[in-house]
Amino acid sequence: MYIAALSFSLFMLSFLIIGLSAARMREPSVADYLLGGRTIKPWLTALSAASTNCSGFMFIGLIGLSYKLGFYAFWFVIGIILGSLIVWYLWVPALRQRAGMLKALTYLDVILPRERRSPHEPGADAKVQLDRWVAGGITLVFLSVYAAAQLKAGTKAMHSMFDWPPELGIWMSALLILIYCLSGGYRATVWSDAAQSIVMFAAMLLLASTSIYEVGGWAGLIDILNQQSPKLTQLFRDQQSIWISLGSGLAWTFVGVGSLGQPHIMIRPIALPTVGDVPATRRVFFSYYIVFVVLSVFVGICARAIMPMTEAGFDPELALPTLASAQLPSALLGLVLAGVFASAVSTADSQVLSCSAVIAGDLRASSQRSYKAQKFATIAVLVIVALIATWAPADVFTLVILAWSALAAPFVPLAVAACHGIPLRVSARLAIMICGVSVFIMCRIWGTPWGLHELFVCWGMSSMVILVDRILLVRQNYL
Repeated sequence: MYIAALSFSLFMLSFLIIGLSAARMREPSVADYLLGGRTIKPWLTALSAASTNCSGFMFIGLIGLSYKLGFYAFWFVIGIILGSLIVWYLWVPALRQRAGMLKALTYLDVILPRERRSPHEPGADAKVQLDRWVAGGITLVFLSVYAAAQLKAGTKAMHSMFDWPPELGIWMSALLILIYCLSGGYRATVWSDAAQSIVMFAAMLLLASTSIYEVGGWAGLIDILNQQSPKLTQLFRDQQSIWISLGSGLAWTFVGVGSLGQPHIMIRPIALPTVGDVPATRRVFFSYYIVFVVLSVFVGICARAIMPMTEAGFDPELALPTLASAQLPSALLGLVLAGVFASAVSTADSQVLSCSAVIAGDLRASSQRSYKAQKFATIAVLVIVALIATWAPADVFTLVILAWSALAAPFVPLAVAACHGIPLRVSARLAIMICGVSVFIMCRIWGTPWGLHELFVCWGMSSMVILVDRILLVRQNYL
């Protein structure tokens, strides 16, 4: 295990060096700290967006889900990829165009710009600040939980492989993020994300290759899974569940569309040099993302074949580290652990920067931002995230889906309205956010009517708010 620990440490050191090297191009400005001065190449942005989108959830949560469900987990792949395609083709170009028009530095600057929405509305300026406070609060609460889930993902693998204390991985990741975020800001996160994406892909491809060899090829995999349970090899569980399976894919499509409501992901296209860079970024993004997600599910399925579920119980989220420990030499074991940590850190760093942008800028009454305040906010957010990760009891899959959906519920309708140039009064924007979060929480507690996906219910309610607001605007001659 000493060789594995040394290999892992070398990968972590390389990520740190790459992140620190971004300091050579640093400019002491907020625009550079939050967006890299909009000078980063599209292919780098694409790899950063892909690794950020994959996150520790793919290595730990999705592999655990695939371990439990078998081939049925491919409905998750179909759904989230379809949803992501809708976002990147339908709304991302408009989001980048709007960001350029507004000279936006953050995600909230795009969907909730600092401007008087209606000169006829009394107290409009005060309410504009109020809706940003509400949006900022939602971002801080749920994006911090999301970032904590990433740190838990990395430390879960470390604890399983090396039996190191869970807290060690959490605070080690936090320290790594802190060092290169303070040194190079957004540019450092993108550069390190790109390097981490390569290690992530190599680790997943290595596990997929060794696993399929271990089970005796595709035919061997099918035979072993059928012996455990025929349902593990069925994309459609039975003839009666075809529509249920299609419904599962549709439900996960809502989760894929939810990427439009994730500030740490959407800041990537917002930071592109021009709108014309979106197609190139999109091509690289999906070339990486689709293959990586498919590999993740495949590794989880192979893990089920190699390590059957027993009556004694087995944590599915430990499938990847357990599988790697069983069939890889120590040096390559360090590569896999580095891949897990890379996936976690590449997401957490972006989330921390998004939260710091909220604290140091989005919640301020003035549009002026302080470069030093951004750095202090980064430190504060990282400490809070690490503490949440230390104490959070939930599994990684639950934490990620909870935070992702809670952000998507209020922000996707606002982002869609902004992309299509639909004017909304401040009261409507507040109603959409409050309604989105509250309906999401109620759906989590009491369930949804007719088995509908919770995001479908939330966005349906928000659509009604937008429709009523449009009718009122027409009647009051505001349009």
